[in-house]
Amino acid sequence: MLNTILCKRTALPLGLLSLALVLPSCGSSEYKKYADNQAKQVASILRENGCMQCHSATAALPFYGNLPLIGSTVKADMQEGTRYLDLTAMLEALDNGQLVSEADLAKVEDAALSGSMPPAKYTHMPMHWGTNLNSDEKAVLLSWAKEVRKKNYSTPTVAEEFANEPVQPLMASIPTDPAKVALGFDLYHDTRLSGDNTISCATCHGLETAGVDRKQYSEGIDGQFGGVNAPTVYNSALNILQFWDGRAADLKEQAAGPPLNPVE
Repeated sequence: MLNTILCKRTALPLGLLSLALVLPSCGSSEYKKYADNQAKQVASILRENGCMQCHSATAALPFYGNLPLIGSTVKADMQEGTRYLDLTAMLEALDNGQLVSEADLAKVEDAALSGSMPPAKYTHMPMHWGTNLNSDEKAVLLSWAKEVRKKNYSTPTVAEEFANEPVQPLMASIPTDPAKVALGFDLYHDTRLSGDNTISCATCHGLETAGVDRKQYSEGIDGQFGGVNAPTVYNSALNILQFWDGRAADLKEQAAGPPLNPVE
């Protein structure tokens, strides 16, 4: 057993040395070609620094992911990285001049500020040599994040010193159409949307009870209970996702769910 352990300890650095000889450094420079387009600079930096290797659900397992000793670690960290942040949608938005997610923006900004990527345990491993962001790359990411947040996500009434904070105070109001508000109010309280004409949105999301039903599990038609309780509707238009598990992107998508649910 001792000989086996010693052999493994010897094999690991030798394996890493072998990788160092066959893997190129991932130092970035291509982003400088896009000096007139900050979004494309950011996309280039994320790609060149190998971020997509652990932050994309479609990333192919590298050949060293099947090697003994280090393979299981590589696979586990690819899954963990993608669970925390999948950059696929962000890069697509950056490539096409579209707005990126506010949450993704904050995560990339935090990584640039903290220097947490790649994780410390990888900085000495060949497949990640040269992937640390340098000061110029960090400056580009932070400047981009600040500009995107200021233009799209800052609350107009926020004080200047807090304008670049990832958590913003609520806006004073949301633009609304009175006719749509009136229609929405009627639909919200209409029990005909349920299977037996007894349940409306307001049944579980009472406006007089903070938008919830105060139950452990919300009750639907025929005395059936769901697996969760009702999340509040107050300020729900400001949620980044809808439902407890975030399966709906916005309220428009969320609204189609309950009327088709056999319990509700």
